[in-house]
Amino acid sequence: MLTKLEKLQYLSAEAVAWDLLRGLDGSTAEAQLTKFKEEAQELVDDWFKARDEDKKLDAIGDMWKVLIAIGTTKAKGELKPILAMCEDIYDASNPESHAFTEYSEQELVNMIESLIKKDVNGHQLIMIETMRLMIAVAQHFGFDDLLKGFKMAVDEIKLRRGKLINGVFVKESDL
Repeated sequence: MLTKLEKLQYLSAEAVAWDLLRGLDGSTAEAQLTKFKEEAQELVDDWFKARDEDKKLDAIGDMWKVLIAIGTTKAKGELKPILAMCEDIYDASNPESHAFTEYSEQELVNMIESLIKKDVNGHQLIMIETMRLMIAVAQHFGFDDLLKGFKMAVDEIKLRRGKLINGVFVKESDL
């Protein structure tokens, strides 16, 4: 039986393989950060405004999936940095962890809105903020929601076809 961390790492490895098969390792951090910002906005719209549980999980899973794509882009397909990201978020989302912070919904919305307004061209700093935001989301909603949402995202894209356009994967139905 896999631990929760091992499940996240396994799913993340699947996502990296998916990224590599579709050429996302040739994408740019800027393109993926733009996509992350779109997914973060969906979390605000679908959960904080509409309180839709399924869409909340979908947005959280998609945010982590895009963060994995950013890692794939930066690490050129190396798995080790991705597995380290999994450990970081797992450790930080544990309420007993020294890194755990309790965020109110308004604080989380403010973090998301602040990130969305930033220019992705200074991507080093925004990448740090992106990981901080993902940790805050996991702390606020719990690691189980992150894991459940990410599993949904991986299952949804497994057989998805499409192509890379301007560094972003566009599914076949949207072409």
